[in-house]
Amino acid sequence: MDVVKQKVAPAPVYRSRKAQGAVALAALALVAAWQFMQPSGAETVQRSAILLGTVRQGDLQVQVDGYGVLRSDNQKLLAASAPGTVEALLLKPGAVVKADSIIMRLSNPELEKVLNDEERKLVQEQVALRQLLLNQRLELLNENAKLGELRASYTAARTTREEQQEWADKGYVSKLSFRETQLKETLLSQSSAAAEQRIAQLKLVHAEVAKIQQEKIAAQQARYDIVKEQHAGLSVRAGMDGVLQSLSVELGQSFIPGQKLALVGGQGDLVAMIKVPQAAAQQVKPGQPVQIDTRQDKAAGRVLRVNPAVDNGTIMVEVAFDGAPPASARPELNVDAAILTSTLKNVRYVERPANARANGSAPMFVLDGANRARRTEVRFGADAGRYMQVLGGAEARQQMIVSDMARLAQASSVAIAD
Repeated sequence: MDVVKQKVAPAPVYRSRKAQGAVALAALALVAAWQFMQPSGAETVQRSAILLGTVRQGDLQVQVDGYGVLRSDNQKLLAASAPGTVEALLLKPGAVVKADSIIMRLSNPELEKVLNDEERKLVQEQVALRQLLLNQRLELLNENAKLGELRASYTAARTTREEQQEWADKGYVSKLSFRETQLKETLLSQSSAAAEQRIAQLKLVHAEVAKIQQEKIAAQQARYDIVKEQHAGLSVRAGMDGVLQSLSVELGQSFIPGQKLALVGGQGDLVAMIKVPQAAAQQVKPGQPVQIDTRQDKAAGRVLRVNPAVDNGTIMVEVAFDGAPPASARPELNVDAAILTSTLKNVRYVERPANARANGSAPMFVLDGANRARRTEVRFGADAGRYMQVLGGAEARQQMIVSDMARLAQASSVAIAD
């Protein structure tokens, strides 16, 4: 048997429009109710767009944060001893060097010529000394030969005089002849003594002349050594074990004597040169503990000295490691540092709010519920780096907006939307 199907008539258009209107009115009512519940003058901020800080109670370590670099306490400045041009750069900054490591090679053709000239002059002076000593030896040989002849003649004259003495006593030799023999002996004796004295004086003269020539050689040797050292300086060596910290010249650059070429620093005697804000520098004293962060390791240190000079609103603080520097430490490495200046016992503190100053007051938005914050004057105390002491305006466990709220400076309260 066939089943008769009934056709369903479509709903009237006016009923659909009524339903839509009812939904819209309900939504408007909800919005109106929500706005009615908000405090007068409230602005709305997204929770994801703000930072909240919780007021804590307890001991607060006051610290001064800074940044800087590691420097070697033992540095060697390499300077040019003569003019020249950079011919080759063999090492770059950061390279580990030994004392005899060659960092760069320099060229100076004129210095090469001067070195050859000074070496030639030195050789000439040395040859002159050898020639002088040879001539003096020949002169002494001649004088000794003459002395030998005189001594021989004197010996012969003395023998003759001794023989004639006996014959003269017996009358066989005339007195005149004997007197001539005696005179000859005396003259030869005097001549021999004079020759001996002349040789002794000649040796003194020879020694003095040789000394003068040796002094000339020494002076020339000194000039040669200076030029040789300048020439050796064309191969610039590190001069100490450590790290090449910086190069002050480029390839092909010309320089003058005394110009800085490079800086080398030791690795085992590093200190941290930390810049801290001028306003916080008065809290920093020698001997205070410091935590040095190399971005890979953290190490303990102590404040050595505080430089009183101000540079761009900062003051330089020198910090020494308590023990050996960490493995990641090297000269010219950028580091962060936290200088621990004091400890405040049982105080309230909060994450550092934007634009808040130590020992001052600032308007802050303190949460008065889960989704509402009221503008409140908060008094701050000591600046502890990441945290700031709270003296009044907020109690422990309360939350406040610590991000920058300058755009809502005129609002008395804000609503926090999730």
